[in-house]
Amino acid sequence: MLSPKALTKALVILLFITLSQAGCTKTTPPVKKPVSPVQEKTSGTLLVKESVVDILAEQREGSERLTQALLGMPVEILRTAEGWYQVRVPDGKTGWLPETNLGWATVPEGPKVLVETPTATVFRYPDPLSPVWLKAYKGSQLPLIDASGSFLQVKLPTGTSGWLEQNKGIILKTGKIPRGNARGIVAAARNYLDSPYLWGGMTVKGIDCSGLTYMAHYFNGISIPRDSRDQFASGKPITAVDQLQPGDLVFFSLSRPGASHVGIFLGAGQFIHASPGKGVTVSSLADSRYTNHYVGARRYW
Repeated sequence: MLSPKALTKALVILLFITLSQAGCTKTTPPVKKPVSPVQEKTSGTLLVKESVVDILAEQREGSERLTQALLGMPVEILRTAEGWYQVRVPDGKTGWLPETNLGWATVPEGPKVLVETPTATVFRYPDPLSPVWLKAYKGSQLPLIDASGSFLQVKLPTGTSGWLEQNKGIILKTGKIPRGNARGIVAAARNYLDSPYLWGGMTVKGIDCSGLTYMAHYFNGISIPRDSRDQFASGKPITAVDQLQPGDLVFFSLSRPGASHVGIFLGAGQFIHASPGKGVTVSSLADSRYTNHYVGARRYW
């Protein structure tokens, strides 16, 4: 049996040990699950991170395709709802897309690379044998990181970087597409020859009539409306067929009253257009299908 003095000493030691252990014990706060910046974003601008995405009329898969947005294109966030974003795209259309289609980056300043070929591969490393990140379509714009080698290093909206072969893109030093001319419009349109027709489409994978005319002008730094009816309502009217010049838009009333179809005049009585059933093809204004439904022309260049 311990003496009173020894018992007191033992209690003091025990109390000291207890207090020391309590002081060394750390309370670990609960770990907060990281939230994607995309999920937090309810306004402002985000970038498309996929090769091409559909902009839909409603917030559900299978809804009508209104238009498409290309890799790197900025979209204005209007509102969110259950994993979907309502956005306004550069061509002016407003529609819905899943939030998973959008990257975390906001629109950067500085030089950009404009994809000028129908398609271009974005590699993980500056080597054509390296793994592939994704495909970029004509008209896509990506921030330039480095152009000192045989590849162009670009920043992707996912936050990582990739490499394009030099001959697949042109560098926009100011970040903007320089204004082109009628010849450039015709050349850009011809890049889509034989592409399949796709309602609301904007790439060689599929494109519609007003998508073709829009992209041909977009690639030449000229902004025009997205739909044929709106394209006909703007621009400079060309009142007579004999006044047409290559690069002018020619309009037809095929599926509804007014301008429901559009093409680009090539000269010599021919025009290029995206035709349902035929895709992007060249036709003659002398063809009765078009002569009998011709409604006029507009010039934007």
